[in-house]
Amino acid sequence: MSDELDKVVEQLSKYGDKNFVQRMFSPEIYGDVPSGQGDGKTSTHKMRVDPLIIDGKEVQSMFPTIFWKDGHFIDLSGDDNIEAAKKYAVESGEYIPFDKFEDADWLERNWKTLWGEKPRTGK
Repeated sequence: MSDELDKVVEQLSKYGDKNFVQRMFSPEIYGDVPSGQGDGKTSTHKMRVDPLIIDGKEVQSMFPTIFWKDGHFIDLSGDDNIEAAKKYAVESGEYIPFDKFEDADWLERNWKTLWGEKPRTGK
């Protein structure tokens, strides 16, 4: 494994109880949803890095905007859904907290190395 992949696996493994992390490690179990781009591609995750309000404090977090609930996907990935995605992430516990934005951003850009893809470049 590469150093980046080792680091991704190490960080995500700490949160293996989260459904979105389980889907990262085993996407074939859950299926996918149309990407919404009209290109015929599909997605299992659309990740976001933003602060979430957790216990009254702003916490840098990485969270999905496509959630799994009761055997199907809930797609809150559109820009007009970001507040709903944030709320759902906090209510469901489907997020990873970070002390620094840079750490959350690094993991969000590199998690797809699990699937053999190259890290995503900056936003």
